[in-house]
Amino acid sequence: MSMTVTNPEQIAAQLQQQLSASFVEVADFLDSSELDGGPSLRHLASLCPPGRLPPAAFGWFMELVEALESQTRERVQAVLDSLQTLQPHHGDFALLSLDDPSLQRCRQSYQRLMDTDPNASFAITGATTEQLRRFQSELQPCLALMRAATPDYHRQLLALTTQLVAVRPCGDNNTSQFDGGSTLMLWGALFVNIEQSKSRVDWLQTLVHESSHLMLFGRCSEQPPVLNDSSQGYRSPLRRELRPMNGIYHALYVTVQMQRACRQLLAGQWLSEAERNYVAQSVADHAEVIADCLATVEQQAKLSAIGREILDELVATAQNGNN
Repeated sequence: MSMTVTNPEQIAAQLQQQLSASFVEVADFLDSSELDGGPSLRHLASLCPPGRLPPAAFGWFMELVEALESQTRERVQAVLDSLQTLQPHHGDFALLSLDDPSLQRCRQSYQRLMDTDPNASFAITGATTEQLRRFQSELQPCLALMRAATPDYHRQLLALTTQLVAVRPCGDNNTSQFDGGSTLMLWGALFVNIEQSKSRVDWLQTLVHESSHLMLFGRCSEQPPVLNDSSQGYRSPLRRELRPMNGIYHALYVTVQMQRACRQLLAGQWLSEAERNYVAQSVADHAEVIADCLATVEQQAKLSAIGREILDELVATAQNGNN
């Protein structure tokens, strides 16, 4: 019997409900401490469902808790003021450059929370107007292919993504390549580097990869998949530097999903001959990464109950192809 929800719509609702409950808890604390802000937090909690609170709500909640713990009254009020500006999101994801005016108030939080690994730093800024226009033209055939050939991943993308945030690298101190990213601290935001043009197949794999990170974050929102010390590093096939076990587990999870999506592409008649050859090579490349990550996880990971359940699913998926 599965311990975790695997339906993406239910996972999205579960994360929103957890945030709403957290807002109510903090509102009660504010009331008991004779601090302002309780009513506004309860109002936010009441907005979902049916709407979805945007990713900034998750990031600002983290900042609010930090400000309360440090007893920084001015910072608490500043975060509360930011939270009061939020409106629920309805419908499919919004495609935005990080420089979009609607993100002005949360832009620095987005940049900070997406660059937290000192061993794999990447600074990001908003995509240019020309880059965003090109990406929009490339995204449409990708989504059409995704909807036809990999419908479960198309469903996952729409259910879990509130904002698709287009970015490009900036600065000279980046120590890792950044194709895309997400974090539980900005739940619902999927960041993609659109500096370079990509084919519809490459964009499909990118979106499967990043939305699968969101899926795993959601499934493990109450218990991490691995219990290893986060300061301990392990060899990873995708990074030169050592990585925490949680990062390797995530890499395993998303690579299995990418391989499955590629096999689904090959099962139909959607691809040109050149695309088929490229996707077939991707399946083989993913298999190498899966084998390497799986060996590390099986030999060295301290799995939680949820981590063991999901790992068993991953092994079965890798063995069963596109099922």
